[in-house]
Amino acid sequence: INAEYMGALQAQTPLPLEQRACTPPIRVACSPRERELAALYEDQLARWGWSLCAAADSFVLLSVPVVQGIALRGTDFREFLYSLDATHGSHLSRPQAVQRILNFKACRSAVKFGDALSHEECVRLLRDLSLCDFPFQCAHGRPVFAPLIDLANC
Repeated sequence: INAEYMGALQAQTPLPLEQRACTPPIRVACSPRERELAALYEDQLARWGWSLCAAADSFVLLSVPVVQGIALRGTDFREFLYSLDATHGSHLSRPQAVQRILNFKACRSAVKFGDALSHEECVRLLRDLSLCDFPFQCAHGRPVFAPLIDLANC
């Protein structure tokens, strides 16, 4: 359920997020090709909250996007840059780190085996699961149900 909520949240383009100033600024080594890509996709980078200056052999990140309280890093910037290149700058592209963060948050806040639930919480959980597109797996694709009894042998 959390994964579907996070997925719906992620479908918003761009995702509602914060932008955090880097103090001190983060220096990320770059190749001439990466400098070229950053210039080419400057609008998409800015739309997602990246603010940077290009130096001769590096980027200086002045601000980074923050998703669900987690600030993206220099490695996430580079990964997104190559993702933009692979999709020719598609406006549907979003940093892969965003999906990782949303999956992490969805699983961390999910009901776990052994959690005590009231009758009302169980009813709500089953109702919400019935509305999910993928009710039998978590955001990472792992199964979320386990058989507790084999009714065929009862």
